[in-house]
Amino acid sequence: MNNNPNDKSRGQDQQSQQRMQEQQQQRQGGSGVASLSQVKEHMDVVGSDGTHIGTVDKVEGNRIKLTKKDSSSDGQHHYIDAGSISSIEGNKVKLSTSGKGSMS
Repeated sequence: MNNNPNDKSRGQDQQSQQRMQEQQQQRQGGSGVASLSQVKEHMDVVGSDGTHIGTVDKVEGNRIKLTKKDSSSDGQHHYIDAGSISSIEGNKVKLSTSGKGSMS
């Protein structure tokens, strides 16, 4: 059995670093791709300024497809890139960009 105090210290440092990385990812909403797996049909999509962008129709590839029936859609499907996701809270997808330049 190895009782070297340096070994314990290294293990604790690694655990601390891992916890810090996990907390940082949670604050940032993780990467857009990881967050995309949490996106569900009918969720609200809002910009960083709180502006309603649209409603999730479904996820297609690496993008969120918004419903075309939403009042802000002009009768067309719009898409949001997964990299624009800031966080997902409750039934809302929050974007890292404001409501004005979020859709394609």
